[in-house]
Amino acid sequence: MSTFPISRCLRSLRAPYTVNGTIPTRRYANQIETGHDISRFFTTSSALKKGEIPATPPPEQHPKPFSLKPYMELARVDRPIGSWLLYMPCTWSITLASQFTGAPVSAWLTNLALFGAGSFIMRSAGCTINDMWDAKIDAQVGACYWPAVLPLYASTTVWGIAYDTIYAHQDKIDDAKTGVGSTAQVFGDHYTKPALVVFSAVWMALLAYAVHNASPLFPWLTDADMGKLTWQQYIDLTLATGHPFFCMAWLVTAAHIAWQIRTVNLNNPRDCFKKFASNRTVGLIIFTGLAADYLYQQKYAPYKHQHSALRAAPHA
Repeated sequence: MSTFPISRCLRSLRAPYTVNGTIPTRRYANQIETGHDISRFFTTSSALKKGEIPATPPPEQHPKPFSLKPYMELARVDRPIGSWLLYMPCTWSITLASQFTGAPVSAWLTNLALFGAGSFIMRSAGCTINDMWDAKIDAQVGACYWPAVLPLYASTTVWGIAYDTIYAHQDKIDDAKTGVGSTAQVFGDHYTKPALVVFSAVWMALLAYAVHNASPLFPWLTDADMGKLTWQQYIDLTLATGHPFFCMAWLVTAAHIAWQIRTVNLNNPRDCFKKFASNRTVGLIIFTGLAADYLYQQKYAPYKHQHSALRAAPHA
């Protein structure tokens, strides 16, 4: 029968190894047990404590190269939807004003570019800059255009409340925890979609009313002398003075808004943002219709004046 060395048992009962009153780590204790010299370890450690040997310096820090990325992210260049939603109502008003005043296409494009800069560069200050740049148009429009401006302003305000309600549903859980109020909290999941229907009906009705105040959407079926127009005359007069392309865009917008409200998942933040961002498409559709009316009438402006006798009869 083999015997187990008693010395190994006694070794486990001994006090820890000490060197000059210091208990080394297990690694260096093993070196003592196996006969390894660890004097270098204790010498170096003691010198470091006394400051005789400098500690290893940190790696050299090289300055990072200049980058525009942080500034672009701060300006939300990667998520420009806010600038788009600010810019779209500007394009509507510019186009309506240009059509109302008969402004040349060059002036229309110039103002679109200036308002675009105000919206995308200055963003929140865009409205102020736009007002400054729009001074010349305001002087031409005068007070007679305000019946179109005021309902247009109200329309875009209600539109903003509608799409911002969808946006607010992304953060409704955090808002509830922090006590931040929002329309998502006010209406809740149950009443948000009915509220969106009401908001959408209001802003689209106000938009149509604003455009109609600028110039009638469709002319009357009689001329200034109360004579009945032929269908060909009526179509020509509609294209020359009305807003047929806007009306088509308005119907497409109504269909898009209906899809937006019906399909939005108010408990899915990603889908809420997707539907919120799709309002850029809404703005582009409306702008396309208004621009088509304006450009068509600019191209056929001589034809429009030749048919001044077919002007619609004033309505009560």
